[in-house]
Amino acid sequence: MSSIRSCSATSSQRSVSVGPQELLHSSTFFTLTISILITQIRHPPAKRPRALIDLAAFRFPIFVIFIVGLFLAFIGLYVPYFYIVTYAERLLNTNDSLSFNFLVVLNAASLFGRIIPGILADKLGSINVMIIFTIASSILAYAWIAIHDLLGLIVFCVLYGFCSGAVISLPTTVFASFVPDLQLIGTRMGMSFGFGGLGVLIGNPIDGSILNIPENKFTGGIVFCASTLLAGGLAFVIVRILKADSRKSWKM
Repeated sequence: MSSIRSCSATSSQRSVSVGPQELLHSSTFFTLTISILITQIRHPPAKRPRALIDLAAFRFPIFVIFIVGLFLAFIGLYVPYFYIVTYAERLLNTNDSLSFNFLVVLNAASLFGRIIPGILADKLGSINVMIIFTIASSILAYAWIAIHDLLGLIVFCVLYGFCSGAVISLPTTVFASFVPDLQLIGTRMGMSFGFGGLGVLIGNPIDGSILNIPENKFTGGIVFCASTLLAGGLAFVIVRILKADSRKSWKM
C-alpha cells in the first residue's frame, strides 16, 4: 500500500516538459489542418483526366531553363535546415536544446518569407522578386562561412530563413506568368516541382558527403550550398532575359 502511495506521489510530482521539437510538430500539424480547412476549388474538375506529363512543355526554352534553375536552387536551399543544428553544436559548442532553437528560428523566419515577398511580387513581378531572393540566399550562404558566434548565427537564421521562404513559395506564381493555357498550370507545376524535389532529394546527401563533421570542417559543404543557389539564381536571370524579349514590360 505504501509503495502504491509513493508511486502516485512521485508521478504527481512529475512535470510534463514541452521542448522545441514537440512545439515544431504541433505547429506543423496546426498549419496543415488550417490549410486543409480553408482550401477551396476555384475551377470545376476536368471532365477528362489530364496527362501526368506534358511533353510539349520541353519545347519551350523558358520552361526548361526555369526547371533546371529550380533543380539547382533546391539542391542547396535546404542545406542550412539540415545542418544548422550540427553546425551550432560542433563549432559553437551549444547544447542540444539551444542548437535546436536555430532550426526553429529558420522555420519561423521562413513563414514570413513565404508571405511578404509574395506581396512584393504583385508590384515588382514574380520572376524579378525570385531572382533577388535566390541570389540573396546564395550571398547569405557564402557569408555563413565567416559566422562563428551565437549572435551572428541568429542573424543568419533570420535572414536566410526569410529569403529561402521566398524561393520556396514564389515558383508557383512564376509558372502562371509563362504558361499559355491555364488548364496546363497544374501539370507543368507538378513537373517542375518534380525536378525541384529531386534536387532536394540528392542535395542534402551530397552536401553531407562533402562536409567533414568529425573534424569540424563545414566550409566545403557551405560553398556547395551557396554555389548551387547562385547557379539557380543565374538560371532565373536567363529566364527573365528571354521573357523580356517577348514583353516590353519589366514587370514579370
